[in-house]
Amino acid sequence: MEGFRQEGAQAPREEIERALDKFDGVIGWLTHFGFASTKSGEPVASIFDKASRLAVSEVTHALKMYGVGERRYKEVLRIIASLETATWSEVKRGVEARLGRTPNNALSRILRNLVDLGFIEKDGEGYRVSEPVLKNGISKFL
Repeated sequence: MEGFRQEGAQAPREEIERALDKFDGVIGWLTHFGFASTKSGEPVASIFDKASRLAVSEVTHALKMYGVGERRYKEVLRIIASLETATWSEVKRGVEARLGRTPNNALSRILRNLVDLGFIEKDGEGYRVSEPVLKNGISKFL
């Protein structure tokens, strides 16, 4: 609603409800939606995909600092995004199936770095992508 308010526009209730569901209540992305919607009139799904492309573009840029390790980081993100929650062992099996042997300490460092960067979160069950916009971007565009 803030994005609409900033543009002096009235927020259509149904679109706001769809946006709340799609963007999972993340304030920054909801504000982006409101602004983009008032400018383009695009539906929630279209704005969500564009936001997802933007998010994955930022991730890709950030991962460049890992040089040759970038490939492993991206694969770890893809695996985690493909599951609701991924255990360390599931990530390990997935990475090794796609890229070959990966030392345990290297995988642990990758996961720790991705948590520190805010791209993934760790809880008692395992790892998950931190927000739905990013998860969609990783799944579709990474």
